Amino acid sequence: MEQSQHPEQVRLLEISKSEYEIRDGQPDIIGWKAFSPDESFVGVVTELLINTTESIVQYLVLDLSENEWAAVSRSVCYPVDTVLLDEQTNRVILESVSALYLDELPGYEPGTPVHLPVSSVYEPYQLITRTFNEEALAEAAVKFLLEKEVSPSSIRVTPFNPLNSVTDLMGNTNTEFLGDGSRDEYILSVAARNEAEASQLNEWLDNC
Repeated sequence: MEQSQHPEQVRLLEISKSEYEIRDGQPDIIGWKAFSPDESFVGVVTELLINTTESIVQYLVLDLSENEWAAVSRSVCYPVDTVLLDEQTNRVILESVSALYLDELPGYEPGTPVHLPVSSVYEPYQLITRTFNEEALAEAAVKFLLEKEVSPSSIRVTPFNPLNSVTDLMGNTNTEFLGDGSRDEYILSVAARNEAEASQLNEWLDNC
């Protein structure tokens, strides 16, 4: 392997251009779609990047075209440390993701050498969540955060429409009484860069 000119960096090798192969029993996730925990489409896995020093896959390449996070449409290097694989549906679940995080990830260009820090500064953001029973309350919380100069791209509100049901004392659900999902809930998610910011966001949301 060609040595990096920057000792603090490591060169990553595309698996499609290497002699490395997916281990037996492990899924080949190239071509799988990636989603956030709230089922929003984020991108498609187009490549795996290998740290040849440690012989491990360190990043996924995600094509963000048509993503639902308003992130710039480009290909980015996404750390594998915070992804889950749903082999039943052939999907990648990104545990900690926000539009701001996607915009700050390093880009990827086919045919261009990929050099990233050994100790990546692209640590996943923590997601702070709160659930509101009324849309107006969620909107008020968003307004409050914006007044605190929280970046709009790190805030997301996801409507949730649960089905109501009747459950007896034995824990059996009577499906004849399934509701129409009229009790809406609104899940507010805010991305925090670090522990200090997460603590501050939690304090603000507890008091807004």
